[in-house]
Amino acid sequence: NSLVQEMCSQEVEANKISKTDKQWLLDLERVVLNEPNPDQLSLFAVAFEVSVSERQLHRNIKKFLKMTPNKYIRILKLHKAKKLIEEYTYRTISEVAYAVGFSDAHYFSTLFYKQYGAMPKDLLPG
Repeated sequence: NSLVQEMCSQEVEANKISKTDKQWLLDLERVVLNEPNPDQLSLFAVAFEVSVSERQLHRNIKKFLKMTPNKYIRILKLHKAKKLIEEYTYRTISEVAYAVGFSDAHYFSTLFYKQYGAMPKDLLPG
């Protein structure tokens, strides 16, 4: 994901990640973004889907992306939310927040603003 690469570009050395590890990271991203029930997404379930233990999931994400798994998953969810807002898939920010796994729309908006520098409601058409 180019957004995550940009956020990590100062710390992550992409040339030191093997093709196998890059594919693993893409699989991880796919699992998180395609989860049908994002509010029930757990690190255990993600680790199971990418065929590693929870501990190994933590180690790999920390090693490759220099962040915690929870932060990485949150970034991916916010990226998906931004895409949903831009495509006007849902009418309200609450609907978008719930669709990507946040149960509190205010908390979602706060995180979204911290990541993108704009409130999600400002991106809605109209």
